[in-house]
Amino acid sequence: MFGKKKIVYQGFDMQEFNKIRELLRGAGIWHDWKVDDRQTHFLAPGKGTVRGSFGSAGVNLDCTKEYKILVKERDWDSVQSILCR
Repeated sequence: MFGKKKIVYQGFDMQEFNKIRELLRGAGIWHDWKVDDRQTHFLAPGKGTVRGSFGSAGVNLDCTKEYKILVKERDWDSVQSILCR
């Protein structure tokens, strides 16, 4: 059965992302995570990626990867108490 998920973290800080994942893992709370690299998105079939087509000049490299952590909705209260410590 698939339950609803809630986003615990969404941002560009890899250290914060890893810190939250370690807290959740230590508490035994199931979580899913995703990393979205905005420079590797394809423009169109046969056109290549954003970085391959336009390069990375002027791009803030600290904001190219977006990290997201999701937890099951039923674990939301437990997660909030762990993260607010």
